[in-house]
Amino acid sequence: MARELRRGMLSIQIQAGGSAQNLPLRSRLVLGAANGLPEGALELEPRGDVAVALCRASAQIGAVQLPAGARRLLRAGESILIGAAAISLVASADDAPQTKLLAQAMLRGVQAPPRPGVPSLLWLNGPDLGKRVVLTEEATFIGRGEGCVARVNDTQASRMHAKLVRTAEGFSAVDLMSANGVLIDGERLQGTRPLRGGEVLQIGSTQIGFERPTPATPRPPRAEPGARPAVRAVADSAEPAKSAAARADASKFARLELALIGVAAAAVLVGGAVIAWAVC
Repeated sequence: MARELRRGMLSIQIQAGGSAQNLPLRSRLVLGAANGLPEGALELEPRGDVAVALCRASAQIGAVQLPAGARRLLRAGESILIGAAAISLVASADDAPQTKLLAQAMLRGVQAPPRPGVPSLLWLNGPDLGKRVVLTEEATFIGRGEGCVARVNDTQASRMHAKLVRTAEGFSAVDLMSANGVLIDGERLQGTRPLRGGEVLQIGSTQIGFERPTPATPRPPRAEPGARPAVRAVADSAEPAKSAAARADASKFARLELALIGVAAAAVLVGGAVIAWAVC
């Protein structure tokens, strides 16, 4: 199922032992026995519209197993499984402007989310955790080589490992005959695969999320106080034009009518003159 990125305030939902908890995530938060987890098992820290998770116990996100001590970027809609507990990150809608998110991200060392509607790649782990590459080209190459726009700092990555290609429907991932292959949500990529949003691409040990943000909804223009509705304004502006056209047509008919009367009068005069000449 495609997951579209939402921006706003972060919170976490904890499902453990048949009970549920909802906690706001405004600053660094350590979860443990009070949350149905081993003591100090998970540490979460908000970073703009995502959170950095430090797993002090073995965990699982999607199809990926995380060893104890692993750091992983957690996106809204994703869940961490630790034992029988599931911890999910939730982003609720907020009216915070993009500049606020940019400031938060810069202060916390993670790049800001892209402008609304622009897909991107987000590094979820490894030395480049938090790096973001906006997908503006028709083809974006991923790999260890210097010529790759989406460069991967991973010895298991080929120099030209994979690429993302823009299509009419969105983007597709292509394996460039790499030595170690590409996993998408834990499955080996064979040939080409369309991306819908929210997938995790794994190259070597590096996990990269494909983000497809929700396009910004344009706001309707705000009417000025005392302004007349646009439809009425169009109707009012059309009325004078219609009246002017009608007056022009009437003037044409009047001139034509006078011309015909003049012709008829001339004919009568000519006819009278001819009759008078004949009588004489």
